[in-house]
Amino acid sequence: MFSQARVSVELLFENAAVRAEFARSVHVNSDPACSIPEDFTPRRVVFAIL
Repeated sequence: MFSQARVSVELLFENAAVRAEFARSVHVNSDPACSIPEDFTPRRVVFAIL
């Protein structure tokens, strides 16, 4: 699971198409107040396990 998460994070940082798809997914699946711009680029990612 950790390896899958790491690959996902690397793609978010390195691939503009993945970031745009992530932003669209947030827009569709979240409250409009929580949307992010389509040109979103993460500054940091927090990995947490419950």
